[in-house]
Amino acid sequence: GLLNRTAVEQRLARELVVARASDRWVGVLYLDLDGFKDVNDAHGHAAGDRVLVDLSHQLVASLRDTDAVARLGGDEFLVVLPGMRDESHVERRARALIDGLASRHVPGVPKTTISVGIAELVIGHGDVHQVIDAADAALFRAKQSGKDCVAW
Repeated sequence: GLLNRTAVEQRLARELVVARASDRWVGVLYLDLDGFKDVNDAHGHAAGDRVLVDLSHQLVASLRDTDAVARLGGDEFLVVLPGMRDESHVERRARALIDGLASRHVPGVPKTTISVGIAELVIGHGDVHQVIDAADAALFRAKQSGKDCVAW
């Protein structure tokens, strides 16, 4: 039930236009499961699929109706948070996601954590691909910092 890449890019494009007109931030979070390959290798792809479905349900349940979440592929997800007051609000939401997802557990599968990259975004500036690339680069920094964390 999540958006795909094309749909989330279209949604993000609309939210950037709204942000430019309203002086509100659009938070863009790029999420990745830490150690997901190990789950697939040790427990099989069916177990990995259960982890992805569980994470998807948890993400949707923890977001507002106005937010959007997409699976980009593999174990990567993109979350669009429209109407944020400022960058600290975006970061608080990202940390809350990590904290909320920490309690999830799929029976028979070791617990996985998530890393989150946040796009550095000045109230609606940049195009969709620049914003997603910025969030992806931030995710890389989160992974390099030890995983299970948030990075800009």
